[in-house]
Amino acid sequence: MLAISLWQPWASLIFSSAGILPVDPPIRKHFETRSWRPIRNGKPHWGPLLIHAARRVLDAREFRDFDLHDLGIQYADYRRLEFGKSLGIVELVDDFPTEAITKMPALQAQTELQLGNFSPGRRAWQFEDPRAFEAPWHLLGRQGLFEVPDAQIAGHALRAM
Repeated sequence: MLAISLWQPWASLIFSSAGILPVDPPIRKHFETRSWRPIRNGKPHWGPLLIHAARRVLDAREFRDFDLHDLGIQYADYRRLEFGKSLGIVELVDDFPTEAITKMPALQAQTELQLGNFSPGRRAWQFEDPRAFEAPWHLLGRQGLFEVPDAQIAGHALRAM
């Protein structure tokens, strides 16, 4: 299965802040923004995508620079998230130019635009059907899309969100 490593808290927010961050109302990230399309071996990848939380931990200054406190996310809560682990699986259903996403009226009133870099020329990957692992598990992440053997994923139970 293909996977992507994302920094926290953005990786966890794909599966919702409910139960992991004391944010009210809960936040769920539906798009991941990238400067590149989800292409593997010369073809677009649509379908299952494993979400891995990178090991990198933002320091307090970097955390402040991302304005995450505006979403109700506090640094102490952020530090308790899982790092360097596989969090779950989503369905990657499409990717759009970010210019198209920022014009969608339903998104303009939501926090989605605060959860990614929607500047012109980037891509917004659309995720559906997030299923978190009941117990996140250690995995060495990589940059870009990378392959995780199905045998390594088998035996890790998922729960629907």
